[in-house]
Amino acid sequence: MRIDSIAAIVNHDVVLESELRQREQLMRERILQEGLRPPDPERLRQDTLRLLIRQKLQLQRAEQGNIRITEEQLQRFLESLAARNNTTLEGFQEILEQDGFDFKRFVQDVGDELTINKLRAEQVERRISISDQEVERHMKRQSVQGDEVEYRVGHILLALDEQGDAEQGAARQRLAEELSERLRAGEDFRQVALEYSDARSAAEGGNLGWRPAGNLPQLFAPLVMTMQAGESSAPIPSPNGYHIIKLYELRSGGKPIMVRQTRARQILLTPGNEEEEAAARTQLEKLKARIESGENFAALARIHSHDLTSLPRGGNLGWISEGSLPPDLESALDRLEPGELGGPFRSVLGWHLVEILERRVTDNLEEQQRDQARKLIRQRKIQEATEEWLNLLRNEAYIEYRLHQDDTTQSASAG
Repeated sequence: MRIDSIAAIVNHDVVLESELRQREQLMRERILQEGLRPPDPERLRQDTLRLLIRQKLQLQRAEQGNIRITEEQLQRFLESLAARNNTTLEGFQEILEQDGFDFKRFVQDVGDELTINKLRAEQVERRISISDQEVERHMKRQSVQGDEVEYRVGHILLALDEQGDAEQGAARQRLAEELSERLRAGEDFRQVALEYSDARSAAEGGNLGWRPAGNLPQLFAPLVMTMQAGESSAPIPSPNGYHIIKLYELRSGGKPIMVRQTRARQILLTPGNEEEEAAARTQLEKLKARIESGENFAALARIHSHDLTSLPRGGNLGWISEGSLPPDLESALDRLEPGELGGPFRSVLGWHLVEILERRVTDNLEEQQRDQARKLIRQRKIQEATEEWLNLLRNEAYIEYRLHQDDTTQSASAG
């Protein structure tokens, strides 16, 4: 019987060869489904191992903080997955097993992903705040740069090592120039990104999605606005490496559409671990009773709420457009009528006590743009904060790669 050897040690845990092989196969199948050619086996293996190490680090941090999801939350999520596939949970299991998936392993992976989402929400996302001044500056910048146009962009990064010398930098520059020429000659940008890019978007073929000018990285936003659809750029040097950009297409924005909006206010409590969950709910139940007895909602929100954005406004969230909140929170708000005080209820953000003030359907373009600006700023801040947080986790960790060591060394325990 083959011994399941160790691919990497991550603090007190390990990544097993069997885990790595299974995830590699999933990555390869996903790439093939996109119509692309998987990178060479060594590149794919290294990229997959980095993803598994990052996952281990986050799950370890969740364990340290006693952050986990309940069986009920996992069950509800699995049932929602089944419903989106127009079947029952039992039928969903049969479909997965017919496609060759181990259902128990699938459930474990889903649970891990939900745990990581909860961890990021509590340790990164809830700390993000956006001021009205930031929104105004963003909108002003977009109006100058032309926010009525959105750009679908691809990105390749050839990174420079922190300790890299001039020879290594010159080699990366030569490779960037070679790839740029190959792209201009007609090679598939997605394939080249998959094989060569060091950016996190490499697994998606370098795709950055649709972005208005104001939400493009400042390094290449001015260049993108001068490019033609289908054009790839020459290498763009930066302190962290060489970038190559492709502008896939442009589209006009700024057209008003009818949007359903809700004006609400909330008191949000964000428990740090499972032991604080019950206490948070109990505290909100007591606050709800006090409000129903006549106490001022805004005054209590300023004292008790953990939402740094709405706290100065007495918990007032302003006008919220449909689709701008996490699905579980939006679903809870949809069940309330104007004037109704609802909760406590749990969302990915924490425990909420919410009062619906009023609702409307509007085609106000300026408010739509303001709401979009707020979402884009939040998205950018979350991306930046998450990257910094993941780098911190990695820098604090003990990581030992075992892929290229002999079988005797590979089978050693993490200790």
